[in-house]
Amino acid sequence: CHIRRTSGQLSMATFDAIRAGARGVPLITPGNASASRIIEVIEDGSMPQGNDKLPEQEIALLRKWLDEG
Repeated sequence: CHIRRTSGQLSMATFDAIRAGARGVPLITPGNASASRIIEVIEDGSMPQGNDKLPEQEIALLRKWLDEG
């Protein structure tokens, strides 16, 4: 939902938009997955909304990508 439309002032349509984040809060912190907002909202269950939770394997892959910068 953050690709076709901007929800919560967040667009994920481009890499630059992902880096910019929303409301002055960066979505990702290259080199530090634990400091990345995207990991926080995925792991606390607030995103994605509904029953579309990410599998642990995909979260681990995202964490690895972020940690590698």
